[in-house]
Amino acid sequence: MLNEKFNKNLLQNYVGFLFLEQILNFVNDKKNDLDKIFVYEAFNKGDSCMAAIDDNGIIMGYVWYSSKSTKITDDLILNFPTDYIYSYKHFTRPEFRGKSITAYNLAKALNFFSEKGYKGFILYVDITNYASLNSVYKTGFEDIGKVYISRILGNYFIYISKKCRAFKIYLNVKK
Repeated sequence: MLNEKFNKNLLQNYVGFLFLEQILNFVNDKKNDLDKIFVYEAFNKGDSCMAAIDDNGIIMGYVWYSSKSTKITDDLILNFPTDYIYSYKHFTRPEFRGKSITAYNLAKALNFFSEKGYKGFILYVDITNYASLNSVYKTGFEDIGKVYISRILGNYFIYISKKCRAFKIYLNVKK
């Protein structure tokens, strides 16, 4: 579901999955919010990155996708059903925001992963990240539940709602 401001011509240059060598070309530009170590870890785990790139070779935005348990912090790992894909690290460069780049990326990736037999996407969005929450709701995502995380004196206290537990979503603390 794309919003009315979406300009299809903007994304006709390239929207697709990138190889490791391609994504590494973008890590030196701080505006891309990409860390070399993160990129290597994600690719070594088997994750993939779909990006929109303009005529000038500038990355407009990207989304990462994983079929495996994934770190959401340095010491928390999100686990989810194997028939879903975890969609994470949604990013759009500031000068391209408001143009539905992430929505287009998600729609294209959903088509790709659906053809591979996956049922859909799982997203984990921090409740204080209002811009991301607004974006995913506009794209058509719905809450399936809540996860509450608190850390006191180095110990985690995690509550996973009944709906998330029924959906087999849980967190592991990395030791």
